Amino acid sequence: MKKKCVLISGPTIARDQQLGAEIQRNAIVLKNSDNSQIFSILKHRKVELILFEIVNECLCDIDLIKKIKIAMRKRTRAREFALQILYQVDITHDDAQVSLNSFWDSREDENIDKDLKDFTETIVRGAVENLKTIDEKISQFAANWELKRMAVVDRNILRMGCFELLFREKMRI
Repeated sequence: MKKKCVLISGPTIARDQQLGAEIQRNAIVLKNSDNSQIFSILKHRKVELILFEIVNECLCDIDLIKKIKIAMRKRTRAREFALQILYQVDITHDDAQVSLNSFWDSREDENIDKDLKDFTETIVRGAVENLKTIDEKISQFAANWELKRMAVVDRNILRMGCFELLFREKMRI
């Protein structure tokens, strides 16, 4: 079974036995591991998400932390772009592809990384293609709150999150 994430270090496991047991069932837990083990997990994409719970910097070297933070920043930036595009789709009722083209055209001079664009487009297309299912799920759990009454940004953040949780199998960036 593929684990959902890797947790490097683990004071939470030591503090809370019940939570620790749940983490160990769903994650690869590395305590005082060396960088080659971490790189192997990253290289072979054995996990979907990397979580750090670093007590002190001696557990990992700074270069490794920087490399992983760069990858995480790419995903964050892609999600920011996706939110902007979904906002545009929601407001204008344009086709997702029209909004994507317009968005990328307005940023031609930024030299945006291909992987970042691909991840952004995956989120946008996935959220739009699964909009009915996603909106039903959000409505099911949004007690006393209609989807159309939510702020456009809030609604689209929820849509992005639902898409990633319900329909994405693995992280690409």
